[in-house]
Amino acid sequence: MGIDDSTVTPVACFYSTLRNMTGNTMSFGFLGEHGKRLEPDQQFTERGNILDRISRNRRKFQAFEAAIRRGDIVLVSTPQPLYYDAVTDRTKALQVNNGAVGITDPCWGTYHSLAGDGFPTRVE
Repeated sequence: MGIDDSTVTPVACFYSTLRNMTGNTMSFGFLGEHGKRLEPDQQFTERGNILDRISRNRRKFQAFEAAIRRGDIVLVSTPQPLYYDAVTDRTKALQVNNGAVGITDPCWGTYHSLAGDGFPTRVE
């Protein structure tokens, strides 16, 4: 049984967002399963990292790459890269704040595995 997406609050760091920069309504065949038509300055958000999905299809990846090079579309965001620190037993993410790169907790909170059972425990 699947999850009813309408009842789930999306976790923003699990999505990719792109924006049409052409100034015109344009179709992008690499967006979504069968392409999407975007109005000028319209954003499109999809689950996961778009680069992971389109890199498996040479034609879609080449179209994406060409659109990026022309400036037709920009990649606004992708899922947060996560890094595990074995010393602190914490997972952290990168964050840009006012032009400076730093670390932050993942968008869903801080977890560690110090409970002794090997399963992550939420840190409050």
